[in-house]
Amino acid sequence: MRLNLAKILAAGSLVVALGCGAANAGSISFGLTTEFSGATTPSGSPPYLRATFTDVFGGVEIKLESLLNSSSEFVNVWYFNLDPVLDPNQLSFSYVSGSPNSASISTGVNAFQADGDGLYDIEFDWPNGGGGRFNNADVVTYLITSTQIISAASFNHLSAPAGGHGPYVSAAHVQGIGDGGSGWITTPEPSTSFLLAAGMIVIAARSRRRA
Repeated sequence: MRLNLAKILAAGSLVVALGCGAANAGSISFGLTTEFSGATTPSGSPPYLRATFTDVFGGVEIKLESLLNSSSEFVNVWYFNLDPVLDPNQLSFSYVSGSPNSASISTGVNAFQADGDGLYDIEFDWPNGGGGRFNNADVVTYLITSTQIISAASFNHLSAPAGGHGPYVSAAHVQGIGDGGSGWITTPEPSTSFLLAAGMIVIAARSRRRA
């Protein structure tokens, strides 16, 4: 029996995706801690942003938290992924609480690319100026509903490969760092974990073949 490399890599990606976020029953949280584009790291200690997906009646709540350490720093775009078997265009977002309620939310299959990273399915886009900025200690929550069956785990998936970095479960662009700098931040790079997980799957598959 020949090993299917694509299936092995896909399984490895799933293992990594499950390891990128802290998960409880019905809840997954991503802390964005690492600048990956070679630009400027936000000030202070990470995490700089946190996203939490929670299963609720009727859908999934997404809570977005700014943990930025400088009042000059703000987020203009923040990307997420959806399970590839689902259609992101079937998602609807309703404001629940918090501020600012100024994000433009867009969806599309692999429609959004972070700098030098992969392709994402969901984009939160905030204004660069005025009272609509996502910065300081801002926290905002939305309810995600769909014609499809979704859960918090539906958003714990890696971006489609593109560019020289990643893939990652989430990425965001922080501006106003220091003297006008900016940087792209994400969860820690999963490459080592990915290779280890994929290698373990290959070994297991070979063992079954020899049995």
